[in-house]
Amino acid sequence: MTETHSGVLTRSDAVLRILEVLDAEESRPVERLLLEGMAYMTQQSGYDEKNCRVLRAFDGDDWRLGLHESIAYLQQMDRVKHSAGRYALTDLGEDRLSAIDPPPELDASNEEDVIRSLARFVREGLSL
Repeated sequence: MTETHSGVLTRSDAVLRILEVLDAEESRPVERLLLEGMAYMTQQSGYDEKNCRVLRAFDGDDWRLGLHESIAYLQQMDRVKHSAGRYALTDLGEDRLSAIDPPPELDASNEEDVIRSLARFVREGLSL
């Protein structure tokens, strides 16, 4: 298993973290369109400078390709399950999340708030 440096998330780990936060909030699988909308918004003014390791994982022009590659990788590794355009963590995904080394200075509740806020904004914009 690849080590993740403190404070830096791969795109795949960022997707797992988003699924973890949103799944805990709603207890239902997360729409693919919501994930794509959230990744898109991380490139936009106001979100592109936020100090949030999950949002920063999608930096760059290849964010869409990276997101879809990450989702495919997570499915292949059985870390997420897919059903009818929705994604949810599996036990292996939860195990991977527990192996990620969060930095001591990370305010996990702030990170969760940023994820939830962005998800609400995207849902409203897409009428989900």
